[in-house]
Amino acid sequence: MRDLWVHGTVPPEKIEAERRERLSVLCEYDHNAYSKCSPYLNSGDILVWQEAISEEDKSGVFYPDIVSFQQFLRRLVPVEIKLNHPPSYSTLINTQLAENMTYEQLQRYVARLIGDPENYDRIRFTMHSPETKLPYFMKGRKKDRPTLGKLLSPPVPRYVALSRYLYYEYCKYTVTEIEAAHSLQFKLFNERVKPISQHWILMPREIPITPVELFSTCVREIQEAKSNSVHSFPTTPVCRKLRREKELQERDVLDSDMMFYQDLDPDDAWKELRLVDVWRGRIYNVFDKDHPRTF
Repeated sequence: MRDLWVHGTVPPEKIEAERRERLSVLCEYDHNAYSKCSPYLNSGDILVWQEAISEEDKSGVFYPDIVSFQQFLRRLVPVEIKLNHPPSYSTLINTQLAENMTYEQLQRYVARLIGDPENYDRIRFTMHSPETKLPYFMKGRKKDRPTLGKLLSPPVPRYVALSRYLYYEYCKYTVTEIEAAHSLQFKLFNERVKPISQHWILMPREIPITPVELFSTCVREIQEAKSNSVHSFPTTPVCRKLRREKELQERDVLDSDMMFYQDLDPDDAWKELRLVDVWRGRIYNVFDKDHPRTF
């Protein structure tokens, strides 16, 4: 035996009436001007409709009215947003966006796509280099590249066409914090010039950066950071024993290198360490006790 349940529903005509009440309409005239429609419409008139935005959605709407949204549509440029992580630089989205979108709007847009809208200010963008076909080595500052059009403009003067690629990264700090301080990302190498880990520190702009302050801050960051080493999982029973032995050897070497930094007194670190500026395999600057500089 089956039960038949009858649910009360809102009549369709009432739903349509309520929806019509939430709609606003403007007429488009010459030169992209919009105004309320006259009582009588003529053949060829262009009407633009908009449904009311709910209160909970208002904070996430970039273009809240007809005029701003139509301007968005007229300024669309192709853009492919990629994760700034070599070597794959995987594509997040390939779409069209308005070239006058602000840096913050782009941050919010990407943050929603990756599922973390609350921390949108941790999204930082990097321009595309037409020479290397890779991310440009200099980060585009928010105040210098405030719009999508500026971020797509080539950093090399002799190139004039807009790029279609933009790279993003999810940062340890917010962009606001990064741009208000001295920012240093560095890799840690052992005596065999093998990378161990990578770190990121911020230092206030109000004080001069000397070897003592810099290296003490770096060592404290190293000592407080959690290990991010990932050991490979054996894929076949045949190589399991050999791979396990190799991993143990590598782990022992890594542990001994890390113990050096763990035991190092941060206040004396400037006597033991040096900072090397390397680009494309060439050393451009050395910063240590014998080559002190004040930034």
